[in-house]
Amino acid sequence: MFKKLLSLFVVAGLFSSLGFAQGVKVAVVDFNRAMSETAEGKAAEKRLKAMADGKKAELTQMDASLRSLAEEYQTKQATLSAEARKSYETRLYEGNMKLQQAVAQNEQAMQEQYVKVMDSVVKTLKKHAAAVGKAEGVTVILEASGVVYHLESIDLTDKVIAKANGK
Repeated sequence: MFKKLLSLFVVAGLFSSLGFAQGVKVAVVDFNRAMSETAEGKAAEKRLKAMADGKKAELTQMDASLRSLAEEYQTKQATLSAEARKSYETRLYEGNMKLQQAVAQNEQAMQEQYVKVMDSVVKTLKKHAAAVGKAEGVTVILEASGVVYHLESIDLTDKVIAKANGK
């Protein structure tokens, strides 16, 4: 955040010191909002949700199997030999470890997939923002999340969303 502000001040200082301040037109785009309001962003979120639901179903099945085994063990525990009890306990322990590993791997895979998919959407949105900015005669476009204050009149988000949605 500090680096963004510092670079903004350096750029602004450079333009003003070179006498270009009169010709600089700044705009902002809220890429987070654009992601949630464009067809591509909605489709990406839908794909990610479907993927997460599929992984969740797998984990739920693993958990149900483990619970079933634990219930079976509880029911039969009093009548089991020491060797059979140890076998159940080992299976329960190993099943629990596998479930924990699967949960961790799932979380990591979902995070990686989220970053990959959203980076792709943002890249496309930035191309649309550049095209809108060029058409509007904008010199610099800043990401709205990094700007403390801006006039609504310099916000190009609606135009970027419209362009991304083919309007």
